[in-house]
Amino acid sequence: MTTRTRVVLAGIAVTLLFGVAALAWAAKDPASAVARLDVHWHASVRGFALRHSAWLSAMEVVTHLGDTIVIAVVDAALVALCLARRRRRLALFVGLVSVVGWAARIGIREWVARPRPTDALWDERTFSFPSGHTANTAIAAALAMIVLSPPLRRLTRVAVITVVVAAALAVGVSRVAGGVHWPSDVVGGLLFAVGVVTLAAAVFPWPATEP
Repeated sequence: MTTRTRVVLAGIAVTLLFGVAALAWAAKDPASAVARLDVHWHASVRGFALRHSAWLSAMEVVTHLGDTIVIAVVDAALVALCLARRRRRLALFVGLVSVVGWAARIGIREWVARPRPTDALWDERTFSFPSGHTANTAIAAALAMIVLSPPLRRLTRVAVITVVVAAALAVGVSRVAGGVHWPSDVVGGLLFAVGVVTLAAAVFPWPATEP
């Protein structure tokens, strides 16, 4: 990875993480435009879910793709695959991003301390911003693309990328559908995930091949 590429990645990461900070600041103010839009969209999506029980049931299944245990298994499998391919530095990258991303997201959540919607359709008890399920799934999806894509043929690579991106987005949608997150929580989770992985790639690049 060239120095120029690393600088570009760092710039993208800073921009995305600045977006997370801006959303966090807005989320702390119930009178902000973001908070008002959240209330509007939450009511609309919640009403749709109540009118379409099959949709809500499907979303409840999808949301479990972002459970901590599921993401931990995926991350561990990616690390194991890297080690099996003798990509030790990439394995370290995957492990560090997974752990640091999880810890940083928890820290932001506790600092923002945003309450969840009071009329959620599922039971969740922690603070709301950013969406943990969304962020964790998006980070795992990004890491999966990094680990799985290079050796694959073009069509297979496109298929893998499509599947993992769709899974991350679907989990985000499910969190709003179940009323356990405001829409901006999900957006914040996605921005956070991409920002963290991009910043890590700029600071801790891995070689294309390893001895």
